[in-house]
Amino acid sequence: MQYKIEAIYIYGWDDACWTEETQGTTRPLRFQSVARAQGELNKFFAAVKCAVAAGNMDTEENPGHYRIVAIKK
Repeated sequence: MQYKIEAIYIYGWDDACWTEETQGTTRPLRFQSVARAQGELNKFFAAVKCAVAAGNMDTEENPGHYRIVAIKK
């Protein structure tokens, strides 16, 4: 089983638009475990917190606006 990170948008939950490039193409990131997906979310929230502290962003992200979802291959 694989997992993806979703964000809440006006129209509902969807891929959080985190992509990786492979030979000039982009695709949504997929994770092999919940722990790996959560680790990426933790890094994201830490980076945002630093950006807010540095004055580069106005507010921190709301963790409730993100979720990890199991998907079928």
